[in-house]
Amino acid sequence: FSLCVIDNGCGIPEKSLSKLFVHGYTTKMEGSGFGLHSAANFVNKLGGGMTVESEGEDQGARICMLLPYRSE
Repeated sequence: FSLCVIDNGCGIPEKSLSKLFVHGYTTKMEGSGFGLHSAANFVNKLGGGMTVESEGEDQGARICMLLPYRSE
């Protein structure tokens, strides 16, 4: 299943999209760059993945966690 967070906020510049899950990358003055990286690692270990989409600045963003579904 997937869980997506969608906003209509400041968006993400195209040059930043490919870096968002990189350890230590941040766009904030006091950010650590650990949050999305840690989340992506956790989701990947579960067998899922994370995606991010944005049409650019002032266009909002969409971040989705894709998680495997196990039927028991």
